[in-house]
Amino acid sequence: MLELVIQKNEKKRIIPSKLKLNQLYDIEKKSLREISKICHFPESKITNLILEYGIKPKYRDLSKPILISKEKLIQLYSKLSILEIAKMYDTSEARMREFLVQNEIPIQNVGRLGRPAWNKGTKGLMAIPHNKGKIMSKEFRDAVSKGKKGKPSNRKGVILEESTKDKIREKRQHQKNVRESSHEKILKKLLNNIGIGYQAHKGILRAQPDIFIEPNICIFIDGDYWHFNPNPHIIKNQKREGYSSNSIGPNGIVAKDKRESDKKITLKLTSANYIVKRYWESDIEKDPKKIFKEIMKLVKNA
Repeated sequence: MLELVIQKNEKKRIIPSKLKLNQLYDIEKKSLREISKICHFPESKITNLILEYGIKPKYRDLSKPILISKEKLIQLYSKLSILEIAKMYDTSEARMREFLVQNEIPIQNVGRLGRPAWNKGTKGLMAIPHNKGKIMSKEFRDAVSKGKKGKPSNRKGVILEESTKDKIREKRQHQKNVRESSHEKILKKLLNNIGIGYQAHKGILRAQPDIFIEPNICIFIDGDYWHFNPNPHIIKNQKREGYSSNSIGPNGIVAKDKRESDKKITLKLTSANYIVKRYWESDIEKDPKKIFKEIMKLVKNA
């Protein structure tokens, strides 16, 4: 049987003849993986060809003991991989790995260092986009832009029932803000030092106090920039003037609107018999012990 050569992606994929396969597999004692690399053909196809050609498959006798001293194994492992040592002693890589563990020889975990990504140059899931690097014509880009114009998003314009809105609000108040400022950490550390329990970012009446202490103490630590501190203050060794009511902050939020929102949250909680205290980050940075003493008084009186 003649060898068939197929050109694909500039690599020669060879279907080996029975004579060639017998030489590689039986005479040269090459593994399925090595034959696969030589022929640029999958291991499963090579296995099928071996069975089709009637070549006797080789199976390792895994009951045979591995006769090697620990000193010799350490010497070999410093130069060769586990697979290469396993081939020398006619056993599997998994069994040789187990043998190393039994002899208390640490496994070298080289990981993927220096190796190319598994999906490099491929198309499909989590792969390089098919049009990456391609320069699209102006006509094509105009057609795409025109096709998307005027089309609403999937949920745009959908009117939700009040019961649905309440469920969404209820779920959102339990979504904890994982970001923890350095000023929060200062107060939490002081509370931990004397064993006072607290909950961070607990959802209460659609509000999330930074620190909640049982039974009803809500502590908010307001950032001078994010909540528009109106007073002159020093934060991170930088002196800053207070923010006016018309100051515009992140995402176009106006200072007076943010202050109004904070007041509504405070009023809602105090109406429900919660004790609410708000502290500026600059005040905590200036004198954390003073703030801590105020919180301790609240805890004792609660």
